[in-house]
Amino acid sequence: MHGRRAFIAGAGALAASASMPTLLRAQQYPSKPIRVIVPYPAGAAGDILARFFAEFAAPKLGQPIVVENRTGGAGIAATEAVARAEPDGHTLLLTGPNHVTNVGLYASLPYDPDKDFAPISVIGTDYVLLMANPKSGFGSAKELIAKAKASPGTINYSSSGVGTGGHLSMELFQRSAGIKLNNIPYRGATPALTDTVAGQVPLNVTAYAPAMEFIRSGRLIPLAVASPDKFAPLPETPTGKDIGLPDWVVGTWFGLSAPARTSDVIVTRLAGLVTEVIKTPLVAERMKLTATIPGGDGPAAFRALIRSELERWPALIRAAGIKVQ
Repeated sequence: MHGRRAFIAGAGALAASASMPTLLRAQQYPSKPIRVIVPYPAGAAGDILARFFAEFAAPKLGQPIVVENRTGGAGIAATEAVARAEPDGHTLLLTGPNHVTNVGLYASLPYDPDKDFAPISVIGTDYVLLMANPKSGFGSAKELIAKAKASPGTINYSSSGVGTGGHLSMELFQRSAGIKLNNIPYRGATPALTDTVAGQVPLNVTAYAPAMEFIRSGRLIPLAVASPDKFAPLPETPTGKDIGLPDWVVGTWFGLSAPARTSDVIVTRLAGLVTEVIKTPLVAERMKLTATIPGGDGPAAFRALIRSELERWPALIRAAGIKVQ
């Protein structure tokens, strides 16, 4: 009996000593510059949020935070790089919707979007707007739905590309409304908006930030917003619930993730910094201006969101037969 107790005590001491280096590294974190890999181009919504975090968190951490844009390949290469990185908190991922939609768009991925990552926190969420050119003849979402039912497959809308948040939000819109529209994909929000303003395409779907100047100048008319509640910058614009489509709620969210097995100490510290950053006056004002809903709810909420989105979007993508081009 004494020998068994000694064995158990020895095993416990061994386990504790084995965990000490990890705990020590977490306590000394960060020990070198931090990289935030962003699978979007400079100036994109997610990139801007990553740079806000880098600018305001670096002084608090005492190390530089370098934002590294790795575009192309639907973000797969960038995401894989973080999945395979050392789980020491020095390589982070700006996680966005493609993290879950790629599961439906591609037959296989070189990582598991759930198991290979430690979610840190959502930074912010943008809700999608459906807008019309004033000369399109669509004065409301209900009018659009009625005309689409009368003439299925004859109405076009522009999006920032196949499989993007705008495209998928309209797939959900069509299924909820029982209509058929045609997606005209562009390489990004700017050219899609430009052609809609010019009247080449009657409708556009994107976030508020890139469209707000067109809306303010009257060159685009907001028909509906995919937010769960009234949209602060456009309180008269109906939500999905207001037009009889309560399931049409689509948020384009961005957050930070680390490789799986990153210490909880590090993840918790970074999550706390996200909350601090989005409460700073400059960042809070910028988010208010662009109608970005602040995050900062922490790791558990972010993991729950990712898992919920993994249940929602890949299934829709497959059911709609959406393929990357």
